[in-house]
Amino acid sequence: MKKQAGRWISLCMAVLVLPFLFAQAWQLPEGEERNDRARVQSAKPEADPAEEEQAAPASAPVMECDSAKTAGGGSVQWSDSGFVKTMSGSDVVSFAPGVTAGMYEPDYWLASCGDPKEPLMTEEEIGQLNKKILMDESLTYNIFSEEFRSTFRSELGEENYGFGICVGRTEIKALPQAEPTGDDPYFDENLLTTARTNAPVLVDGQTEDGAYYHVISYDYQGWARAGDVALCQDVSQWEQVLARSGWAEFFPDGTAAGQAPILTVTVPRLRLELTGELLTMGTTMRLLDREEAENLGKPGSSIGCYVVELAGRTEEGMYQPRYETIPLSAGVVRGYRKLNREALLEQMFLFLGNAYGWGNSHESVDCSGLIQDVLSVFGIRMPRDAKQQQQVPLSRLTFPSTMERAGREEILDLLSPGDILYFPGHIMFYLGKAEGEYYVLSAASSMKAPGASEEEVLTVRRVIINSLSMERKNGNSWMGELERAVLL
Repeated sequence: MKKQAGRWISLCMAVLVLPFLFAQAWQLPEGEERNDRARVQSAKPEADPAEEEQAAPASAPVMECDSAKTAGGGSVQWSDSGFVKTMSGSDVVSFAPGVTAGMYEPDYWLASCGDPKEPLMTEEEIGQLNKKILMDESLTYNIFSEEFRSTFRSELGEENYGFGICVGRTEIKALPQAEPTGDDPYFDENLLTTARTNAPVLVDGQTEDGAYYHVISYDYQGWARAGDVALCQDVSQWEQVLARSGWAEFFPDGTAAGQAPILTVTVPRLRLELTGELLTMGTTMRLLDREEAENLGKPGSSIGCYVVELAGRTEEGMYQPRYETIPLSAGVVRGYRKLNREALLEQMFLFLGNAYGWGNSHESVDCSGLIQDVLSVFGIRMPRDAKQQQQVPLSRLTFPSTMERAGREEILDLLSPGDILYFPGHIMFYLGKAEGEYYVLSAASSMKAPGASEEEVLTVRRVIINSLSMERKNGNSWMGELERAVLL
């Protein structure tokens, strides 16, 4: 479809102005929240308060000091940066202050939360939650609704939509360009988010050279490489494909997605055989029955494997199904996992040590991407960004800005492992209390130990466990910044 002249004028202006805006955004005063990236087409990814401090000193040497035993065995030495070096034979593993190896096991935290197998939400309750999230236009885009499509179309002056499906892990960007934006190559400020394979999108425009589509997904809008998106013939085919790949619940005559014949990825990264294609946690695929699978290929070619349907793309850019085998031993589950504390922490802890990925880059997650991916395994379709995630219609507790530490601790004592904590720009999973400290698990970029100077800010860029006594560059503790708790 052709681009409207008005949009190209806007695009040209964006090319000229956005670099300046990005530069200004990175110079915001300490503590000031960045623009929300989810609601604006050309916005950049939100930054964790931990992400705001990118500069870090060289790795500090380990201090010669008395050692102690960790919960997981081995000895401990403290570096002058305040981080722990855990020695086990010739292996060295770093932990944040106060964190032990034992804390990296889910059972450490589950011991204090009653019955960890008690259901938190039923399939029906999750379905109701998803529909509430979808119907709230401040949280997501209801791309499945004709009413939404008509309204959005009239705003843009477009005559029709293309109905697309992502054929692989698809980057969605503020500007239609491959080159990263920004001074730090680790953070492409032009990257908004990364959609999963089989994710549905609306296509409402493209660049003149046809290299990029402008797409609207469930939780974002921006520019995606045209080669990453397959177009359906019409809305009817689009809905049929989605209804059999995990999105049936969003259509009027659909059934609960958890009862559809689907397979869900439960590990951070799953590589397909032969091709090496990456599927990430929460990816859903139609699961073929045995007879259909056996009819697809040579007899015996799928023994011991699931056979799934993924979105494919013809040379003309149109949708066509493709079929792949996934071993029974791979990190997948039929339907969705049942939501309880034990399963929730198992999913969370699979990410520990993984790289931090701005906009879910580097084949990983950022702070809100972690929340979204983990909960997707249970069929919960969270919004993409932290600001929207803390507004979902679940039980919530608020930390007044004037509340002292004692009051904040009283609220934290009401939480259970796996509940969610938020402060502007960052979101995390709560774990619990140990030795008088409260701990969280999150994808963090940088932080500093309590009492450390601004020059001692450490680049983390990992999914880690740390206490809420850790500080931002401005010296405020994470606990002191808390604004909201979301209870699962």
